[in-house]
Amino acid sequence: EPVSGVTVEVTNVFGIWEEEEDSGGNGTNCTVKIHSNECIGDFLNSNGSVPIPPYLLREADPNDKLRYNNVYAKDGGSVAAPTAGLHFTDEVLESIGESNMNQLTLHVGAGTFMPVLSKDARDHRMHAETFCVNVRELKTIVNALERGKPLVVVGTTSTRTLESLFWLGVKRIRGLSLGDNATNLVLEQFEWIPLSVGDGKYISAAESLKALIEGKEDDDMISGRTSLMITPNSYK
Repeated sequence: EPVSGVTVEVTNVFGIWEEEEDSGGNGTNCTVKIHSNECIGDFLNSNGSVPIPPYLLREADPNDKLRYNNVYAKDGGSVAAPTAGLHFTDEVLESIGESNMNQLTLHVGAGTFMPVLSKDARDHRMHAETFCVNVRELKTIVNALERGKPLVVVGTTSTRTLESLFWLGVKRIRGLSLGDNATNLVLEQFEWIPLSVGDGKYISAAESLKALIEGKEDDDMISGRTSLMITPNSYK
């Protein structure tokens, strides 16, 4: 509940509204209006709690702000920590070495807590998440690919972003629209399927990423949103 004197008004509901006990954890998207003098970040910090995974079977406590977060976290915007990165410590990262690591940003959305209730995962409507990555980081990845250096991508969060960047590069090579505008790239849930046939299946990861960063400076950012869904090979 928000603090006294502040109200949260639901202005639009996209889908079927169900009370929590009837939804099976499968919520719906809605637009809300917050009647407060605080900016959105301050309001959430003062009224919200850390959205820990439901399988922990407990309420969040203040320690979760540090305990349930990545040591390398920097920017606000994600509603959950990328779980696969929680085992990293400052000491582990130091032993790996900065020259052997690349970082990207994916703002994990509330849909990460939405269970797949469909019998066939392909019928599940995947949520979109925003991402951004520095061109310099992508150039380092391209260099590693061209040298045959193996890439170890930690977690589905990073995998989803990197694979989305690949398909966006394929779109650019094919001369297709990349999204809303030149700086806000978009990849829909099943857009990779038509992109993977014909010439698309012969485009390498290095070629794709090169096409995406062509003409950009090292400090430029590649950003956008992706609805790509990662599923087992049996769903091909």
